Amino acid sequence: MGDTVGFERRRVRDVSLTTVKVTEHRAHRCRCACGTVTAEPMPEEITGSPPSYGPNLRALALRV
Repeated sequence: MGDTVGFERRRVRDVSLTTVKVTEHRAHRCRCACGTVTAEPMPEEITGSPPSYGPNLRALALRV
């Protein structure tokens, strides 16, 4: 066996995989006898577009 003359080192950095939590919000809509449709408002933290991204996912996207 030969003499040891050192070693090589490599580091790999990665982020841990996590699960995505999906919460569906449904706004109940009703039509009265006069034809007017009323709807329950969505929670304030949800943006106006149908597919919304929560604050954690938005923050992660900004870091990358």
